[in-house]
Amino acid sequence: MSKFIFTTDWHICFHQPSCRTDNIFKTQLDKLNALVQLCNQELPDFIIMGGDLFDSPRASDPSVLNDVIHVLKNLKSKLFY
Repeated sequence: MSKFIFTTDWHICFHQPSCRTDNIFKTQLDKLNALVQLCNQELPDFIIMGGDLFDSPRASDPSVLNDVIHVLKNLKSKLFY
């Protein structure tokens, strides 16, 4: 039987919402790193990303994309989205 992890709707932000007192992108990146660590500990056969990765269909900040890609490259399992 296959082992997999299903995750969805990360909604990684390109802009800091005025209602947030923290740095939302750093918080989201920390959570993403934690997810990668969990996946690498559990070593599923594959990971399914089943929803909105970003909060906008247009990448307004290439550094956000680069940071997310850098984290996801650390996955030891295949990611399907």
